[in-house]
Amino acid sequence: MLKTQIIGNVGTAAEVKVLNNGLQVIVFSVAYTWKTKTEEKTTWVKCKRFVQEGKTAVLADYIHKGDKIFVEGRPEVSACIGKDGTAQASFELIANEIQLLTKRSDSAAPITAPASNQKDEFAEDLPF
Repeated sequence: MLKTQIIGNVGTAAEVKVLNNGLQVIVFSVAYTWKTKTEEKTTWVKCKRFVQEGKTAVLADYIHKGDKIFVEGRPEVSACIGKDGTAQASFELIANEIQLLTKRSDSAAPITAPASNQKDEFAEDLPF
Protein backbone atom coordinates (compact mmCIF):
# COMPACT_ATOMS: atom_id res chain seq x y z
CA MET A 1 0.00 0.00 0.00
CA LEU A 2 1.29 3.44 -0.91
CA LYS A 3 -0.14 6.44 0.93
CA THR A 4 0.72 10.12 0.53
CA GLN A 5 -0.14 12.99 2.85
CA ILE A 6 0.08 16.68 2.02
CA ILE A 7 -0.68 19.86 3.90
CA GLY A 8 -0.93 22.95 1.74
CA ASN A 9 -3.15 25.68 0.40
CA VAL A 10 -6.05 25.11 -1.96
CA GLY A 11 -5.10 26.58 -5.34
CA THR A 12 -8.40 26.15 -7.14
CA ALA A 13 -11.79 25.98 -5.49
CA ALA A 14 -13.33 22.54 -5.56
CA GLU A 15 -15.66 21.67 -8.38
CA VAL A 16 -17.89 18.64 -8.82
CA LYS A 17 -17.67 16.72 -12.07
CA VAL A 18 -20.06 13.99 -13.12
CA LEU A 19 -18.51 11.07 -15.01
CA ASN A 20 -20.23 9.19 -17.85
CA ASN A 21 -21.34 6.45 -15.44
CA GLY A 22 -23.03 9.02 -13.16
CA LEU A 23 -20.35 8.88 -10.47
CA GLN A 24 -19.41 12.27 -8.99
CA VAL A 25 -15.84 13.36 -8.33
CA ILE A 26 -14.65 16.44 -6.43
CA VAL A 27 -11.59 18.00 -8.09
CA PHE A 28 -9.28 20.69 -6.66
CA SER A 29 -5.57 21.50 -6.50
CA VAL A 30 -3.27 21.94 -3.53
CA ALA A 31 0.03 23.80 -3.47
CA TYR A 32 2.73 23.13 -0.92
CA THR A 33 6.01 24.97 -0.64
CA TRP A 34 9.31 23.53 0.53
CA LYS A 35 12.60 25.31 1.10
CA THR A 36 16.27 24.47 0.88
CA LYS A 37 19.18 26.69 1.83
CA THR A 38 19.30 28.19 -1.66
CA GLU A 39 15.78 28.06 -3.04
CA GLU A 40 12.07 27.83 -2.43
CA LYS A 41 9.88 25.62 -4.59
CA THR A 42 6.13 25.18 -4.86
CA THR A 43 4.63 21.89 -5.98
CA TRP A 44 1.07 21.64 -7.26
CA VAL A 45 -0.95 18.49 -6.71
CA LYS A 46 -4.28 17.81 -8.38
CA CYS A 47 -6.60 16.08 -5.90
CA LYS A 48 -9.66 13.97 -6.63
CA ARG A 49 -12.23 12.65 -4.19
CA PHE A 50 -14.78 10.19 -5.56
CA VAL A 51 -18.23 10.49 -4.02
CA GLN A 52 -19.95 7.27 -3.02
CA GLU A 53 -23.02 6.37 -5.02
CA GLY A 54 -26.15 7.83 -3.48
CA LYS A 55 -24.19 10.50 -1.59
CA THR A 56 -23.90 14.18 -2.43
CA ALA A 57 -20.72 16.13 -3.02
CA VAL A 58 -21.42 18.62 -0.20
CA LEU A 59 -17.73 18.66 0.78
CA ALA A 60 -16.98 20.69 -2.36
CA ASP A 61 -18.91 23.64 -0.89
CA TYR A 62 -16.36 23.92 1.93
CA ILE A 63 -13.11 23.82 -0.08
CA HIS A 64 -12.18 27.38 -1.08
CA LYS A 65 -9.14 28.85 -2.80
CA GLY A 66 -6.47 29.82 -0.26
CA ASP A 67 -7.71 27.53 2.52
CA LYS A 68 -5.21 25.40 4.42
CA ILE A 69 -6.02 21.71 3.91
CA PHE A 70 -4.76 18.22 4.75
CA VAL A 71 -5.22 15.51 2.12
CA GLU A 72 -4.29 11.84 2.38
CA GLY A 73 -4.65 9.29 -0.36
CA ARG A 74 -3.21 7.14 -3.10
CA PRO A 75 -0.81 8.85 -5.52
CA GLU A 76 -1.12 8.44 -9.27
CA VAL A 77 1.53 9.56 -11.74
CA SER A 78 0.87 9.81 -15.45
CA ALA A 79 2.95 10.85 -18.44
CA CYS A 80 2.01 12.08 -21.89
CA ILE A 81 3.36 13.98 -24.87
CA GLY A 82 2.18 17.59 -24.97
CA LYS A 83 0.89 19.43 -28.05
CA ASP A 84 4.35 20.90 -28.55
CA GLY A 85 5.92 17.41 -28.56
CA THR A 86 7.55 17.60 -25.13
CA ALA A 87 7.17 14.94 -22.47
CA GLN A 88 4.91 15.97 -19.60
CA ALA A 89 4.06 14.33 -16.30
CA SER A 90 1.36 14.92 -13.72
CA PHE A 91 0.93 13.89 -10.10
CA GLU A 92 -2.55 13.33 -8.75
CA LEU A 93 -3.77 12.30 -5.35
CA ILE A 94 -6.90 10.14 -5.10
CA ALA A 95 -8.05 11.34 -1.69
CA ASN A 96 -9.56 9.08 0.92
CA GLU A 97 -9.26 11.61 3.77
CA ILE A 98 -9.64 15.38 3.68
CA GLN A 99 -9.41 17.71 6.66
CA LEU A 100 -10.08 21.42 6.38
CA LEU A 101 -7.54 23.26 8.51
CA THR A 102 -8.75 26.83 7.95
CA LYS A 103 -11.15 27.97 10.63
CA ARG A 104 -14.07 30.03 9.43
CA SER A 105 -16.19 32.47 11.37
CA ASP A 106 -19.79 32.67 10.30
CA SER A 107 -20.02 36.42 9.88
CA ALA A 108 -22.99 36.21 7.52
CA ALA A 109 -25.45 35.43 10.31
CA PRO A 110 -24.17 36.65 13.66
CA ILE A 111 -25.88 35.22 16.70
CA THR A 112 -26.97 37.88 19.16
CA ALA A 113 -28.38 37.39 22.60
CA PRO A 114 -31.57 39.27 23.46
CA ALA A 115 -31.13 42.38 25.53
CA SER A 116 -31.62 41.78 29.24
CA ASN A 117 -34.52 44.21 29.48
CA GLN A 118 -36.52 42.39 26.79
CA LYS A 119 -39.15 39.89 27.90
CA ASP A 120 -38.65 36.36 26.57
CA GLU A 121 -41.98 35.32 25.06
CA PHE A 122 -41.32 31.63 25.82
CA ALA A 123 -40.21 32.11 29.44
CA GLU A 124 -43.55 30.95 30.80
CA ASP A 125 -43.25 27.61 28.97
CA LEU A 126 -39.89 26.70 30.51
CA PRO A 127 -40.07 24.04 33.26
CA PHE A 128 -37.36 25.67 35.43
